[in-house]
Amino acid sequence: ALAASARGLQLWVRLPLTSAGYGRARRLVDAADGVAALGIALDVGPAVSDGAASSAGGLGAAVALLHLFLGQNVRACCVGTVDFATNRRGYPALRRPAQVLLCAALRRIGRRVRLLLEGPCVHADTVGPGGCGRTGLRPYLEYLRHLRGRP
Repeated sequence: ALAASARGLQLWVRLPLTSAGYGRARRLVDAADGVAALGIALDVGPAVSDGAASSAGGLGAAVALLHLFLGQNVRACCVGTVDFATNRRGYPALRRPAQVLLCAALRRIGRRVRLLLEGPCVHADTVGPGGCGRTGLRPYLEYLRHLRGRP
């Protein structure tokens, strides 16, 4: 089906950063026979929200799983606004496990990966009135831009 697709069409499949998600990615890539138009949108949230990545061993396992995923055709990393906490200055910042995973992905595949931010602004009361911009996501986008610019 993908071989007969329209020119320029890309299909991104969203998969969680879990071992089950990696198994699905492998089966999908094998079934698609390595079609370049098939990409993976990797959801970082499940790896950090279940608390498994909070410990040092869990975070190491999550980073190892991330490196396995990056061997596939990862096109995007999905981050939700619920994965952010408030820093000392009152602005949203990624929790440490999510930050480590996202920075590892950016170091490995750099500019090729898209960062997809989703969810409503949940830090509007700490940023201040009008501080979230028109969409309500400006502080989050500024933080992700900061992470992308780090060496």
